[in-house]
Amino acid sequence: MDNQTVSLSERFVAFVAYLQSDEDLFGGLALTCLAVLLAYVLTRTVLTRAISHALTEISRADIAEVVLRRRVPGSLGVWAALAMLDFSLGFFNIEHQFMADGLDEDEFTTYQALMNALSAAEFLVILWVLDRLLSVAAELHQGTEAGRRHPIKGYVQFARLVLVTLGAIIGTALLVGESPWAAITGIGALSAVLLLVFRETLLSFIAGLQISGNQLVRVGDWIEMPTYGADGDVIDIGLHVVKIQNFDKTIVTIPTHRLAEGGFKNWRGMTEFGGRRFKRSILLSLKSVEFCSTEHLERLSHIQLIQKDVERELEAVRQFRNTLSKETTGVGADERNLIMEVRALNGPYRTNLDLFVLYLEQFVLSDPRIHPDGTRLVRQLPVQANGALPIEIYIFLNDTKWKSYEDMSSRLFAYFVAAANVFGLELYEESRDGEG
Repeated sequence: MDNQTVSLSERFVAFVAYLQSDEDLFGGLALTCLAVLLAYVLTRTVLTRAISHALTEISRADIAEVVLRRRVPGSLGVWAALAMLDFSLGFFNIEHQFMADGLDEDEFTTYQALMNALSAAEFLVILWVLDRLLSVAAELHQGTEAGRRHPIKGYVQFARLVLVTLGAIIGTALLVGESPWAAITGIGALSAVLLLVFRETLLSFIAGLQISGNQLVRVGDWIEMPTYGADGDVIDIGLHVVKIQNFDKTIVTIPTHRLAEGGFKNWRGMTEFGGRRFKRSILLSLKSVEFCSTEHLERLSHIQLIQKDVERELEAVRQFRNTLSKETTGVGADERNLIMEVRALNGPYRTNLDLFVLYLEQFVLSDPRIHPDGTRLVRQLPVQANGALPIEIYIFLNDTKWKSYEDMSSRLFAYFVAAANVFGLELYEESRDGEG
């Protein structure tokens, strides 16, 4: 180890002495180092100030902040320094002076390796600059409305993968002094292996095109995918996975290509529509359904939403009863009541269930909490096996926020239950023997 250290030290001292003995070569190298340093400092400083000033002038300081935070001027400064080094070596005839001094085979091989390393470094730094620019574009796009609708993070990740692949292939070829095209051509023979290795990446990239092009999923969408236990908001769409934060704050990751295959529910339509569905049924007892008497109709005539309809029914019932009274003149009271009860089926009598449904229909048409463009339906479902009669209310509420929606739903359902009692209808309650 000590011998190696002494050997390296001796070589370094000998190399410095060699440079000092050749004033032209030493001066050229000194000017080259100075030019490289100035190129880096000036490029970085001037670009930083120019970008900040130009973007501030057009009120886009946010772009300047992203560009500087992503270190774009710094990466360009490194590229400028390497480009200046390559240029200076030729401008000051450094290579010619080295060759004129008669380098031996080992020294020439070392010199060529250094020049190859310089070429490879220039190429890799160019890829680094492109990577920084991709990061800037992705971050700026993500903060816009278009970025929410058409996320490009997957494309950026795929482009970075391409840059890394090119850097590995072409950078290695430049480093060993081979033609990059020969290296790229040689990869064709390994296409089957590469397809197998990058299968998931290619599937994810194609899935990303489908997701973005068809707008299947956006950041911020509420989706459900029971297969993966996902029920929450999309927080990130990447090349390989889509991240979903469930409502219990757990994070679920789903392969992008699996999401593109379908099998999930997206609630975006509800949000864009501005209404959330309310679909609940009130179970009524069949035993409480009956014809409305005159007294019952008189009480219901004070309900504004159905006042005109009830008054019309009340007038028709009074006329019908007057007609029956004339026909049963001279008949005993008990017999008259029996006749009127039987003939009620021939009259205009309506049931309390009819009027309750009518009231619910008028209510859902007039209440401001119900979305005017959504379906507003009140319907009677088939009687259940246990004898319960379901009345379903199918509407859309204006508020789609979870807590507000639940509060509004609870209040409305309680109101509908209480309204049923006003019409003389009883809720179905199953007794121990199974009968309502």
